[in-house]
Amino acid sequence: MIKATKRRFRTASGVVPVLMGLAILMVASLGAAAQSTDALIGQIRTAITHGTFSFNSADIGPRLTHAHHVVNIIEGTQGANFDGSKGNPGDGYGAINYASDIIASSSGATATYAENVRLYLQWADEEAVRATKATSYDEAGVAIRRALAYLSAALGRPGEDGLLAGALAIESEEPGTVNIDISQFQFGDGQPLTIKVGTTVTWVNHDTAPHTVTGGPLNSGIMNHHDSYTFTFTEPGTYDYICAFHPNMTHRIIVE
Repeated sequence: MIKATKRRFRTASGVVPVLMGLAILMVASLGAAAQSTDALIGQIRTAITHGTFSFNSADIGPRLTHAHHVVNIIEGTQGANFDGSKGNPGDGYGAINYASDIIASSSGATATYAENVRLYLQWADEEAVRATKATSYDEAGVAIRRALAYLSAALGRPGEDGLLAGALAIESEEPGTVNIDISQFQFGDGQPLTIKVGTTVTWVNHDTAPHTVTGGPLNSGIMNHHDSYTFTFTEPGTYDYICAFHPNMTHRIIVE
């Protein structure tokens, strides 16, 4: 397997290591944000499950217990209303804290969507706390139903934007991985590829002829049959590259 390599520049001593270090930190930050998003989505879904258990309970006791679970999942063990004696089906960190972490480590649409999620979770928590303090079955039911509505809004749907966007929209915004097959002397389908900052692209040579991915920061070296090359795009821009053996093989990647 061909490993990704970095270009060497003739420049002042220490500059290249610093730039490489910044790139590594950026990739690490993107990875941490993705982990927080996965955890956030998982905790919201767990809260919805226990909110549903609460609402569907036939007696006030289980209804209040599962309402406590919703509070514990949202707030985490350090929350003001956390009550471990009632049980905690969450991971202990708190869904609302994952949302805050994403806000702190992100910008643009992702940060805005995370702010939406945090607000919806605050409202869901308030209603769930109200349910735990209810003195009647019906009173608790009204509160937990409202909590479920806010939890559903916090989860949202993929592709939503603006004030409607929730956790699943954050997931849609995050970079992932893309594979480009080199086949029949062509990169992928030959059309420009648009990806997000932080996306990792892997090229695989399916031709028997050797190829390269060459241009800008892309420098695969010789890729023989079934060899691969991986590169993570940490900066926005337009990246044009060719095969050094076959200059008519051209491709463009647009990073946004």
